[in-house]
This record gives sequence, structure tokens and C-alpha cells, in this order.
Amino acid sequence: MTFSVRVAVRGYELDTQGHLNNVVYHQYGDHARWECLRAAGVEIA
Repeated sequence: MTFSVRVAVRGYELDTQGHLNNVVYHQYGDHARWECLRAAGVEIA
């Protein structure tokens, strides 16, 4: 199964060199996981 989700990167999530903060990167992954489960019909309590 293939799944994708678009995430808007906000300016405050970047450092001064334009790199995404590593904590935010993992938050994006967590968000995608929940969206995938929701799309598969899994009830989130």
C-alpha cells in the first residue's frame, strides 16, 4: 500500500540555514501515520 500526505512547512520550523528542525520532521511522520490509519478506516479514540 502506498500513502502520501502533503504538509505545509512553516517558516518557524526552519533554522537559520533553512533546515527543518529534527523534532518537527518526526512530528510530520507522526501526522502522516495518523492520517494513513484514518484513511484505512481505523477509529482513533
